[in-house]
Amino acid sequence: MILFIALPLISVVMQSIYAPHPAVLIEVENCTPLVGCTTETTIDQEATREIREAQPLGRFVGLDIFFDRGHLAIAEVSEAWSASNSWGEYFDKLGNLPFYRAMAFTLTFLFVVTPLVIILGLMIALAINSLHARLKGLAIFFSLLPFIITPLIGALVLFWMIDSRGILGTAIQYLANDPSLSLKASTPLMWVSLIVYGIWHAAPFAFVIFYAGLQTMPQDQIYYNIPGVVGTFTSCSVQGFFNTFQVGSAYYSAFLALYFLFKIRFEMTTQTFTRWCEPWMHFIGLATPIASGAYATAIQTMNPIYFIPGYCWIGVYPLHCTKRQDDDEDACLRGGDVKPPFFQLLMATGTAGLSFLIILISMTLIVLKVLSTEWRMRQYQYNHTTSTQQQQGSALGQLKRTKATGVARDRRRITSV
Repeated sequence: MILFIALPLISVVMQSIYAPHPAVLIEVENCTPLVGCTTETTIDQEATREIREAQPLGRFVGLDIFFDRGHLAIAEVSEAWSASNSWGEYFDKLGNLPFYRAMAFTLTFLFVVTPLVIILGLMIALAINSLHARLKGLAIFFSLLPFIITPLIGALVLFWMIDSRGILGTAIQYLANDPSLSLKASTPLMWVSLIVYGIWHAAPFAFVIFYAGLQTMPQDQIYYNIPGVVGTFTSCSVQGFFNTFQVGSAYYSAFLALYFLFKIRFEMTTQTFTRWCEPWMHFIGLATPIASGAYATAIQTMNPIYFIPGYCWIGVYPLHCTKRQDDDEDACLRGGDVKPPFFQLLMATGTAGLSFLIILISMTLIVLKVLSTEWRMRQYQYNHTTSTQQQQGSALGQLKRTKATGVARDRRRITSV
């Protein structure tokens, strides 16, 4: 470990605080009768060699290399922060710096590939573990092929396939209806290609780990005689815990209805809703499934649901067992300390019923508000039309009376004459 890990690390650190010596330049003046005198700059090879022999590590620069534009770029980051008017503009400027652009891809690759590799590896392991014994060997062989292939060969194959003349490149051009589309010239498409290759190459390693673990599961914690179920008490409890969030998601439908109710009927501003209502809604929507899922897991009521193969939620194991009694053949191995039907009713029907009630009341109040607004608008339009007609009628009558008065006046003048 000292030879292959510690010493190389020390060497890297030492070399990072030194930079190569710059070449020693000298100016030479050449004078000719016809052209005159010209000055040329050349490298003094002997002086440069002497300096490099005297200090073979180079000149000491400390941490300047870490702070230059090619690495942390402290000055450029400060300048981008001062000159940016929004977060989007700031991150766009950071994306032009090589270190932060590389770090963005690394983090994206890490947080996308790692969970997908784990999930895909677990799915492959569970699928192969449920196969017939004669088919397992062939399935394991094909599942390990991506991991067996040398990364260099796999990268070259991917490089040729995503070329504009390769099978993937041509297929993407056809789907996008763009003959000039190139995966190699598009940064987002290259990111996707590398992520897909990373998942394809590393998933067999996760499969091997999970498959080895499945072969050593404690036999007293495996569910037997349940169609579509492959797993242990622990894996079913974990799945059941996350399944409670499906029930909790009903709250967000109710909260969305409340948002429109506050916005339309009570004319609440977005700032007020975000400050006073939204935090509590997120707290209720997340805390309720977490608390109920943790409680159900603690009392061992997360078990397979017989009418939904492969689905774990609140129930007892075995099915139709009585409460937990060690000396009874019909005793429950899990979930016998409480009444799962009541718990199921409380979590599923109670949550769904409450959410439906909130949605129904909110939508009803919104519809009444809209109808009331429409009625007032029609009433205002009717009153406005009536008032306009009355004004027009009075103006017309006034005009007629004016004309009649003028005619009568003219008649009197004619009679007097």
